[in-house]
Amino acid sequence: MFNFSVRKKTADEQKLLNIVIRQRQVELTDKYRRLENNLKEVLDEAQFTKTVNGKLALEGYFMNRMPGKPEFLDNDAIALAVEEFAKKEMEKKARRNAE
Repeated sequence: MFNFSVRKKTADEQKLLNIVIRQRQVELTDKYRRLENNLKEVLDEAQFTKTVNGKLALEGYFMNRMPGKPEFLDNDAIALAVEEFAKKEMEKKARRNAE
């Protein structure tokens, strides 16, 4: 099943893993129930979100999962980021050599 070897879990480790998995299932089930019934969140999301110009910015997260289809950078954005990084590195090297 795995491309790498995995150490066998002891009975205690397996028991702990099962507890964690069940807890996560309960958390997600409760989250979905709250969304379906339009119930208020237990945590105040404003405490954990960024503000832009004094207003709350919408964050695209759902607990620790992203809702919907993930947005990946296209090849052009990656190429631009590489160019920008290379330019900054050249500027750093030029400053070091000038010193």
